[in-house]
Amino acid sequence: MADHEERPFICPLGKWPAQKQARTQGDRKGDRFRAGRLGSKRPKTHVYPLVSKAEAAERAGVSVERKIVYYHGCVVDYFDHKTGQAVVQILERLGCTVEVPELICCSFPLLNAGEFDLARKRANKLAKLLHGFVEDGYQVVYSCPTCGHTLKEVYPKLLNSEMARNVADNTYFISSYLLALLGDGEAELEFSDNPAQIAYHTPCHLRSQDLSEESVELLRLIPQLEVEYVDKGCCGMGGSWALRSKYRAEIAEEVGKPLFDDVIESRPEIVATDCFSCGIQIARHTDRPPVHPMHILLDALR
Repeated sequence: MADHEERPFICPLGKWPAQKQARTQGDRKGDRFRAGRLGSKRPKTHVYPLVSKAEAAERAGVSVERKIVYYHGCVVDYFDHKTGQAVVQILERLGCTVEVPELICCSFPLLNAGEFDLARKRANKLAKLLHGFVEDGYQVVYSCPTCGHTLKEVYPKLLNSEMARNVADNTYFISSYLLALLGDGEAELEFSDNPAQIAYHTPCHLRSQDLSEESVELLRLIPQLEVEYVDKGCCGMGGSWALRSKYRAEIAEEVGKPLFDDVIESRPEIVATDCFSCGIQIARHTDRPPVHPMHILLDALR
């Protein structure tokens, strides 16, 4: 197997070498999605009346304070600024005060590479930063499933501290948070009709948090939008695992074949997934490049 691993495989996204996927900090700050980078393009924070159904938010463990720190992660930071902007705009339409501070990588790539000591050091630094916001009454919202899995499932074990547990308890997946705020359909958000067919793929790092269908439920709030939950297992990508050699890419294709076959046969107008890596894999093996659910939601807002 070692012989196979020696052959570098180039990521199909912009010919970016897969070996650089594990980089946790870089020098391309000008390209980053940050509060400073958004500048005047960032929507101003508006205060809207609180939605009804506060009890729905309470059941989901989400208060209605609406002070949010958005943990955007490396994908939004380097590649997918528009998804980050969509998250901020939707939250602000709901009356949330949204902070987008300069934050470091969650360190999952380091953990995946076996660099546990460095990962623990970086994780502790990030946890302290986020805990400062939590102590000030903010809640952490994420859009990247892997970042969320790391903050909520990994940090309490990796750091074994009350600080890490407190951060985890106050961290929420964006779709879960929006569902809690919107409640039982009595939402302040108004959607335009969208007569389209969508197939949604759940990333593994949402399954690990028992959040498989939250984005599906959220998208189904859009009138006339038909959303199919495609339950075909892993796409095979494994974060950046499948990008590191041609041999791995071949294994990943076999793992994801049931999913790819379903997309090709059903031919939905749109394929959606919350995971950027899943999107790369699905786009590579089908003719349907996926979009993030937040784009669909934002486009449907009146």
